[in-house]
Amino acid sequence: MTEQEVLAVAAHELGHCYTGDLFKINLLNAVGYTIIVLALQAIINNKEGILLSFGFKTSCDAVLIFVGLSITLNLINFWIDKLSMAYSRKIEYQADRFAYDLDFGEDLTNALYKM
Repeated sequence: MTEQEVLAVAAHELGHCYTGDLFKINLLNAVGYTIIVLALQAIINNKEGILLSFGFKTSCDAVLIFVGLSITLNLINFWIDKLSMAYSRKIEYQADRFAYDLDFGEDLTNALYKM
């Protein structure tokens, strides 16, 4: 890569700093994991009530609970992944725009092709 292309990539990365992307991503991750932990804690602490709400008359064994939690968490994770990828694309475009606004548009394009 040429020196200008390296500077264009650096400008892109500075765009992430300028828009506060690292802070936002860490905050979103912390909130997401907190919600998951609190939800799991509520399910574990109230497994009888949860099972009764699904129509079970008595407590089931741990295997059934594990399977149900696995399916539920996989469904939740599917949507979290989609939202995460959409947000990732958004912040990458913002960082690209930052480099472009500093007149590194063509150099950034060339650098991305080379990478």
